[in-house]
Amino acid sequence: MVLSACSPYFKSLLENNPCKHPIIILKDVPFNHLQSILEFMYAGEVNVPQDNLPAFLKTAERLKVKGLTEVKRN
Repeated sequence: MVLSACSPYFKSLLENNPCKHPIIILKDVPFNHLQSILEFMYAGEVNVPQDNLPAFLKTAERLKVKGLTEVKRN
């Protein structure tokens, strides 16, 4: 539930998967980024070292994590 609520990427992935308990392989997603993203989803905040921030935000954008990605408006 949390993954779907916090990320359209995960929502689509889970809704379109026929398995009740799917195994999800996130290629090119570093474990520490995923760990921090999950911490953000559950706690609403996360501490990421400054030197890791650009790569972390890129991963969050790729996974469409609400609250960590920019909203682009026309």
